[in-house]
Amino acid sequence: TKSHVSVIFRPVPGRVSGDKRSEDLPEVRFELFPEEDLGYIPKGSSFGTSTDSEPAQEQMRAWLADCLANHPKCARRHASRDFIPTRVLDVGLSSDPWPPSRVRVVETTKERIAGPYATLSHCWGRSPFVTLGDENAEEFTTEGVPWALIQSNDNFVDAILTTRRLGVRHLWIDSLCIVQQQKHGEDWEAEAPLMHQVYRNSFVNLAATESHDRSGGLFRDRDPVDVVPAQFLPLADNARFGSGKRMLSPRLLQFTKSQIFWDCATLSACEALPAGLPAPLDARAASDRHWRERLQGSGMTVRSLVGGAGDSLEAFWRAAVRSYTACALTNHDDKIKAAWGVAKLVRDALGEEYAAGLWTNAVEEQLAWRVVDRKDAKRPPEDGGGKFPRWSWAAVVGAVDLPNRVPDVPRFYAVRGHDGRDIGFQFEKALWGWVGREAAASWGEEFEDMNRRLGEAELRMDKRRRAARIEAIPEEEPDAAPDEKAQAAKKARHPSNFASKLVSQEIAVQGHICSGTLKSVLGEDRWVVDVDGLDQEGAVIEAYPDVEPTQDGVSIKVLLLAASRLFVDEWDDEYVDRDYLEDEEIADVKYSGTGILIEDAGNARFARFGAVRFGQLRRGGWRQLRRACGVSEEEECEDGLEVADGRKIWLV
Repeated sequence: TKSHVSVIFRPVPGRVSGDKRSEDLPEVRFELFPEEDLGYIPKGSSFGTSTDSEPAQEQMRAWLADCLANHPKCARRHASRDFIPTRVLDVGLSSDPWPPSRVRVVETTKERIAGPYATLSHCWGRSPFVTLGDENAEEFTTEGVPWALIQSNDNFVDAILTTRRLGVRHLWIDSLCIVQQQKHGEDWEAEAPLMHQVYRNSFVNLAATESHDRSGGLFRDRDPVDVVPAQFLPLADNARFGSGKRMLSPRLLQFTKSQIFWDCATLSACEALPAGLPAPLDARAASDRHWRERLQGSGMTVRSLVGGAGDSLEAFWRAAVRSYTACALTNHDDKIKAAWGVAKLVRDALGEEYAAGLWTNAVEEQLAWRVVDRKDAKRPPEDGGGKFPRWSWAAVVGAVDLPNRVPDVPRFYAVRGHDGRDIGFQFEKALWGWVGREAAASWGEEFEDMNRRLGEAELRMDKRRRAARIEAIPEEEPDAAPDEKAQAAKKARHPSNFASKLVSQEIAVQGHICSGTLKSVLGEDRWVVDVDGLDQEGAVIEAYPDVEPTQDGVSIKVLLLAASRLFVDEWDDEYVDRDYLEDEEIADVKYSGTGILIEDAGNARFARFGAVRFGQLRRGGWRQLRRACGVSEEEECEDGLEVADGRKIWLV
């Protein structure tokens, strides 16, 4: 625009200096604005030499006070007694001596607490620190956690201090409010599914964004001059914590290396731009604010979550998974369980079942998830997440991108179950529909059916809300408080708050399996699948291994998941529906689709080890791909891939 200029510096490829390559250099972006467009900008000298400075503290309190007084979108819209975590820390009053000798763990089922609570998001790291366990639970809940043990984690010390300064009495920290390292993980199994309620009902979330382990803490020393927005990065570049937590929490304070960031449903700001981020830098934050507002509603419905054409639950879920998998807040297994908090909200809105990170509708599309950086990715050990099936993104440690469940071009081929139906999961007891559902005959019918199901889901939720309101009416005042607490605890542990369990982690699939060679592209950081005889110019079969391959040029198998086609006339116009063209008018056909790299696990079982995307295949290229799937010339129909002729296997 006339008032905004972006300047991006990108490295020139092919430059080498010693062991350094220009391709490894980051892209640097500068945003230039007229000063009057940025609102009030404090002078550099006023920031203080630390994010723990008095000016920083004053700014936090100012944001909070403004939010409480002037932000109707941020007003609490669910009653204070709706949900209280099972345990919280009593950090004391701001006027109490510092540091405290102990910090007590309060069991809210036995002891009623007053006032709001804060939450802490932090990275555990590998170094040990104090946690709540069976062996110390009695001491921590009666006498309190000794301050010397609290000091084993700098994040805890700074979070307790900040919570006090904000005038909040209670703080929730996962490792001190959930019993850790039990033999069977009983407490974690009970508490992890409630994580969404912990964050959604909190007063503010404190995010130790720059701390990679227990020794980081919230605060950083800084040069005040560096805080002035001379080279300012968007909030999206600074926010590294889970998108789910960021949007579930009504207010968020992120402590970065140079300044503190604020987020609520109304405002996204930082110390350098306390009045708010300028529009070009605000796009990601604005999306988060949209979801934060809707997720704070008293009764979440499909219509309350989906506010407009640009608002997508699918996009919300994909963003949450990308953020959860990119961070390392806890060990891998715990992180996946914590992601259930976001999944539950989406499940309840859509009325659709969920299993190991995937939804029951269009499973074939979801199986083609991709690892963002295979060089940093790894597979967890059996005791830390390796128990997840290989077809799930939960089986990889590393950032993951999910595909869109509705492809841009309708599929003419998609894998099916052994029974000829849509592929799906086997649940012990499914709480929601859309399991084993027959596909609609057309996209129009599919959307009509989707609208009908969304309406049914909303009616179910309306009934639950009415029932909840009736249950919430106390018979006596104020003696009914213990009963209310018991009722709240009972509701929190209702089966609907937990993910449905699978009978088997195997997925029965029937489809075509192609043979090829996995090859790296010389001079480029990517892999492709080479198919014998497929030499069509422009054709591409990209491979996305889950982890960095140890060998090049090895033979592999690809399970074709889904394929689309576009009919091209002599003027290169493309048509999805061939009925628009006579046979003689079809000059060519373009094919595209997805698949997964699979390895034989024996007994017709196959394990995924990567994703595949192919595109721009013309008729000749498609013919070669069919032959790689074992389709002979005699068996070929028009497109040569009848699902019923494919192989029956199980994905494990």
